[in-house]
Amino acid sequence: MKKKISYILFITFIIFSVSCSPKPVETPDASPSPTKALSPAPSAYDGPAIDYMQLSVSNSENGEYISISAYNNGFNQAYVEYVGEYKKAANFDLSVLTSLAEQVKNSGVEAIHDHHVYETGETYANMYISFTDGSQIFADYSGLVPEEFLTYYQILENYFLTLVADLPIYVPRPVVMGEVNELTLTELMNIMENTGLEYLDGFSIYEVPMDDAFDTEMGLSHHKTIKSGTMCGPVMSGSAFSLAVAVLEKDADITSVANNFATNIRWNRWVCVSASDALIAQKDNMVLCLVSYGDMYKKTAAAIRALGWTEVKTLGAPDYN
Repeated sequence: MKKKISYILFITFIIFSVSCSPKPVETPDASPSPTKALSPAPSAYDGPAIDYMQLSVSNSENGEYISISAYNNGFNQAYVEYVGEYKKAANFDLSVLTSLAEQVKNSGVEAIHDHHVYETGETYANMYISFTDGSQIFADYSGLVPEEFLTYYQILENYFLTLVADLPIYVPRPVVMGEVNELTLTELMNIMENTGLEYLDGFSIYEVPMDDAFDTEMGLSHHKTIKSGTMCGPVMSGSAFSLAVAVLEKDADITSVANNFATNIRWNRWVCVSASDALIAQKDNMVLCLVSYGDMYKKTAAAIRALGWTEVKTLGAPDYN
């Protein structure tokens, strides 16, 4: 009888143990590019995460330049950018910044906190890191770069190289804001990508609402012959550049719209800078107006002409003297 009771208790224990064992945790699939999901940061680190980070090393003799940056973009993600031989950038899980904070903690970076060395030389390095608790680390070197900085930099560079290894090479393109007419979006993208201008991601393309602000934003009177208007301009207003495309209704008077563009050009619409030249061109049922200056104007105008737009007229800024 005792053996039978013992056997029953043993079986009961096995069943209870199996039923109470934790189930295997299913690892979610990685988020599609450009957001890459990472495993949570190690729980051993309980300090503040990095809020913003910028590291760069350059050598003017051989042209080498490496830059690393990361910051909390406010959407539970970290924006990470690595510039080595090729540029790679993407949004990552915010735990990246906590993991980086652990890298910083384990690197002995305090040894170069607020340390400055300026000597004659061709190598430059700088570092700025701010944490979510408000603390900061800053270092700036020219010429002789301390070995401890290079060691620390190598740790983080290797970390970033692993992080971005499977990302495609970053190709800067204008940022599309909201929904944009497919026809004009394609035309504007083609134009901008054929300009040869750098930092195309510093431009944005957006649809201009057909409301009271249409005339001012587009530089074109809002009337019944216009179906839609789209703009391409700098994200920041430090460059004098405006490229507007209007899609016209069937049988619209293209010459009238072109003249309207010419009449309403605002050469000084930007902060502290002015445009010097304008080009108005036509293609199918579209009319565009480019207003800019210098090489930016020349390169964009050349791309417009090369992509099948027919020049209607060119203008120069009036002499205000």
